[in-house]
Amino acid sequence: MHLPEATKEHQSAMKKYDHMRKRHAESIRKHNQDLADLWSQHEAATTSEKEKERILKRITALESQAPEAIPPPPKPRMHADEIILLLRLATSLKLLLAPMTTALERKRGADLLYDYLLGYKQLYGADAMVPNHHFASHIPSQLEEFATIYEIWAFLPERLNMVLKGTNLNNRRGGQQEVTMMREYYRDLALRAMASDVASDRGDMSESAHTTCLVADRLLARSQEGRGAAEGAAVTEAHTTVIQDDALLGLRVSTGAKATHPVTLSHAHAQIIMRFYNTFRDHLGGRAQLYFSHDRHAPPGAIFFEHHAHELSYVILNGRRITPRDASAIVKVSLPSRPDLAGDVIRLLYHKQTGFARPQIFAEMLWMDPQPITLVAGNPWRALYASSEYYEPGDVLTIS
Repeated sequence: MHLPEATKEHQSAMKKYDHMRKRHAESIRKHNQDLADLWSQHEAATTSEKEKERILKRITALESQAPEAIPPPPKPRMHADEIILLLRLATSLKLLLAPMTTALERKRGADLLYDYLLGYKQLYGADAMVPNHHFASHIPSQLEEFATIYEIWAFLPERLNMVLKGTNLNNRRGGQQEVTMMREYYRDLALRAMASDVASDRGDMSESAHTTCLVADRLLARSQEGRGAAEGAAVTEAHTTVIQDDALLGLRVSTGAKATHPVTLSHAHAQIIMRFYNTFRDHLGGRAQLYFSHDRHAPPGAIFFEHHAHELSYVILNGRRITPRDASAIVKVSLPSRPDLAGDVIRLLYHKQTGFARPQIFAEMLWMDPQPITLVAGNPWRALYASSEYYEPGDVLTIS
């Protein structure tokens, strides 16, 4: 830890401060002594009026040159209590800001958050508190009343609002352009919601219904198309388009740009993906079982597996952008049989299979191996977090 270094730096700074304080006290003593001598000369009976005027001018000049007040003593860069405070805050955020939480985890996270706020006030004083400290105390009750942070956060609309506020209105005031933008915003939301509902309707298996679903999927996939003059005038830069697309997102999962040239799936990956299609064929709207082109037992007229897929630049899951091999690529996966999975997204694949209504998105994962937390020497989380495992990078690549 850096605490010993911070303590040594503070001790050295305090020694310098003590020397400075002594020099300041000596300058104050000398200044007061000079003033006292001048006043004594001024009050002497033998001093003439002309001399007294000259002495008063010297006194006034000397008073204006009084030594400045000494600055406050240096504060330590780190306190010993800061470590436990940071651990409390980090643990509370891990528990409260998770995409899925239990009542026990939320209670534990709230207790740690309140302990952090009280400890912060005791360590730094009430003057160091800011309004955000008070606002944070409402997070536990908001989670109980509404939903998880992933379902109620407003980061994407706030980013869109920032873009709209920064739009050059060409000195046109009155708010009419902003009103037009927001009307287009809600019109696009309604359009996306309708297209999403049509694309997910698998009740009618006729050819016309299948074509309608494909058209709806096509509309949803073209997220970066211009949708009107007003929006085109407001959204002129690439990053602005990205922000607006994220904020307008009506689906739980949305995809980024696809690679122009497809990649050929390895045999191992092809087996995993084809098994997924065959296992969940009814749920995915598949018309028949899939076979490899080299399968000898494939019946006449069989549908063969597509061995090519397109890589995706990113996906947006519940408002969170996940970019492969980036800081955002480390994810935790909760399954009924394995609620403790965690891994690094290496590659995102967009796969379209003949005979199935909708394309599927697969992630190539580098899974992290859960290890008993007792193996960590000097573990500072032991008294804070109830988890019995930690993760270390593994070496297994799989498709999920």
